[in-house]
Parts: sequence; structure tokens; C-alpha cells
Amino acid sequence: MTSANRLDPPRTHHARVILQELARAMRAVAAGMSGEALLDYGSGDSPYRSLFGGFARYVTADLAGEGADLTIEGTKVDVADGSFDAVLSTQVLEHVPEPDAYLAEAHRMLAPGGKLVLSTHGIYWYHPSPEDLWRWTGPGLRRQVERRGFRVLDVVPVVSPPGAALTMFFQYFGRAVPSSLRPAWKVAAQWLVRVADRLASALTPTADDAALFVVVAERI
Repeated sequence: MTSANRLDPPRTHHARVILQELARAMRAVAAGMSGEALLDYGSGDSPYRSLFGGFARYVTADLAGEGADLTIEGTKVDVADGSFDAVLSTQVLEHVPEPDAYLAEAHRMLAPGGKLVLSTHGIYWYHPSPEDLWRWTGPGLRRQVERRGFRVLDVVPVVSPPGAALTMFFQYFGRAVPSSLRPAWKVAAQWLVRVADRLASALTPTADDAALFVVVAERI
């Protein structure tokens, strides 16, 4: 999936609603941020780069061979302490064997008062790339981040449990749909996901369970 499609996924994408709502949350967070340097920590193709134009430098870090500005060795990046005003981590933490070590390195690389923006999964299907290891509740993720020396400012839930569950249901059973009918199936499925998410969010809003979470935290 291209960066553009992360921000505006096609109507036939199996997780269109989730990606749209994640992009909405990331835009809201990015709108209030600025500084000298931001590190995209586990950057991939940096799908949210265009949202963080408030930073003079956007630096990428990823595993060797991924074409990033900096190379991640385990969880380590060869930069001085306090090098960045912000660290961005999008859908990385669930793939990291040692989340505490990853968060500790993010803390080390941030200047005092610097911001961590992190998104990861709550209710989501298994997707190894190369590994898929962890899921969180809102309170669990908050605790994970706080114990590495951050002050959590916000935990934003992205897509309610019914919306997340329906997304998974339609993805799994969509494999049995004839290929000629799959585009229409996906469009209809995502419409139902949207309806379920809006109803659930209106009737029983919760920040504890979601398909995804966006955490905004400050380095103490």
C-alpha cells in the first residue's frame, strides 16, 4: 500500500474505515506539532510524512536495506541523546520483540519535553512482517509507555470494538467470495463497518478498546 493510500484508501480496501480514521487522528495530532527535527522510528515508506510539515527536518530510521536515513540495529539508532524534538512510530510496536527497549530508545533520542506519537494495535488480525507479537488495551498501552519515562498526554481510540470485529469478520469470510464479487463485497462491508462504528461510538463510547490507538506522550 502506498503512502497516499494510507491517507485516502480505495473504497475496495478491506480496512478502509480503520485507515481513514487513523489518518484523521494523525492529522489532528500533527496539526499542533512543530520543531527542528522529527524521527520516523521504523519508518517504512513514511506514510504520514506529509502531515508533519511543522518540522524543519524529517529523518527516517529503519532496518538495514530499507533505504532509511538511519539504520536500526535491534532497537538502537546511532544518534546522540536528545537529538529529536519528536519521535513518530506508526504500526511498529506490535512487531518489536522488546517493546520496553524500543520505547526506552525513543525516550533516549528525544530532547526533554519532546513528544512521542505512537500508533499500534488493539483489536486486529495477525499480520507478520516479519513478526506480529503484541496487542494492547488503552490502559495497558498507557502503562507500557509511562513506565519508560513518558508522561502520556492522550490515548486516542481509533474504530470501536464492533467496527474492528466486523472488519476482521469481513476480511476472513471475504476469502470465500468469488473474485468477481469481491470489490462489491468490500465496499458493502466497509459501509457496514462505518455504520457499526458510529453506532457503537455514540451508544457506548470507550477509550479502552479499539482497533488501533494513537498515543501522544511527552518525555519527562
